Amino acid sequence: MLDRSLALAPAIACAVATHPAYAFWDPPYVTPPNPVAGQAVSVGIRAGICDAIVEMDGYPRISRSGNALRILFYGVQIRDPDFCNLPIGTLVTPVASLEAGNYTLAVDVLYDNYPFGYDTLHLGVVPFAVGGSPRPAEPVPSMDGAAALLLAVLLAFVARRALSGSAKRGRMLV
Repeated sequence: MLDRSLALAPAIACAVATHPAYAFWDPPYVTPPNPVAGQAVSVGIRAGICDAIVEMDGYPRISRSGNALRILFYGVQIRDPDFCNLPIGTLVTPVASLEAGNYTLAVDVLYDNYPFGYDTLHLGVVPFAVGGSPRPAEPVPSMDGAAALLLAVLLAFVARRALSGSAKRGRMLV
C-alpha cells in the first residue's frame, strides 16, 4: 500500500502545481461568407494569451493545388503560463481571388519549438464555395459636358424670362 502511495505522490504534486491553460486558437473562417468569382477571399483567425501569429519575412506562404489551398503563417507559442501576456486579436489575411467552384483552405502555423526545431500546428480546413460571376454593372444615366451646357443655357433662358415678366408687372421675386 505504501508503494502505491509513493507512486501517486508525484502525480498529485504535478496536478497541484500546474497552471490553467490560457492558450487558444479559434477555428479559422473564410470571409466574405459567400464570395463570388473575382472577389478577394480572406481567412480570419482569432488567437491570444499564449499564442499569436507574428510577422516574419516570407510568411504567410500561400500555395494552391487545384481547388485545395493552404496558408502557412509564422507564429509563437509560449509554453510557460507565467509569460503568457500576448494580446487577444483577430488577423484577417487575403488569400486569393478565385473563379467559381468549391474549395478547401488548410490553415497551419509554423513555430519554433526550441530545442526540438520547428513544429507545424494545424488549425483546420475550411471548405467554402465561390459563386458565379457577379452581376455586371448596369450603366447609370449621367450627363456629359454638352448636356450640362445645354441645361445651363435652358435654365438661364427660363430665369431671364421669369425675371423680365415679373419686372413688367411690378412684382419682385423673393
